[in-house]
Amino acid sequence: MKKLLVVFPTIFEADCIFKNFGQSEKCKVGATCEFDLGGKSCRVLVSGIGCEKSAERVAEQIKKFRPDEVLLCGFAGACRKEIKGGEFFFQTDSPETQKKLSELGIAEKKIAFLEHVADRKAKTQLAESGYWAVEMESRLFAQAARESAPESPNFTHLRCISDTIEADIPAEIVEKSMNRQTGELEVRPLDSIRAIIKTPKLLPTFIKFAITAGNAQKHYNKQLPNILKAL
Repeated sequence: MKKLLVVFPTIFEADCIFKNFGQSEKCKVGATCEFDLGGKSCRVLVSGIGCEKSAERVAEQIKKFRPDEVLLCGFAGACRKEIKGGEFFFQTDSPETQKKLSELGIAEKKIAFLEHVADRKAKTQLAESGYWAVEMESRLFAQAARESAPESPNFTHLRCISDTIEADIPAEIVEKSMNRQTGELEVRPLDSIRAIIKTPKLLPTFIKFAITAGNAQKHYNKQLPNILKAL
């Protein structure tokens, strides 16, 4: 039976899978759950956002579980105006997974890795270099996969667009919510309120982001269990 380690950086990305298997109370950073799905043995890990501690959690589970493939799932920011919230993209080094995801209608596109939250200028520059989306975990976790087992598991990277170019909020506000020591995402509504009070013209941007991200979350929650089953 194929062994698949599914890695989610945050509880918001993992919760639909934990709920799907009746384990929502366990969904927190560092948590795991296991189940069989579509003829596969799956272990799910909530790793934390891109940082050294999160990469250590991934490495630990690879050593314990010895998966055939690591699947990193979660949200990403769009780098191009034509990309809509809720669109899925992937990259993989597995021909089998490439075929299955393509058959589901998911496009294989270049996804950029950055160590910090990308602002609109950075996203535009990435688009000019051929990238379609940007996130903060893939390079760290792929390295963990390569270095944590005698035979490196395949690595697949699946992302759903949560924020479009137009729904872009200031990167420094998002960055403040990220604990780079523990890997936890700490939502801070007061920071957003203060930013809007200081710069009222940001209000439409925040509203657009909230609507886009909310709709993307609903689509992601609906589609992801089916995608995992098909792999």
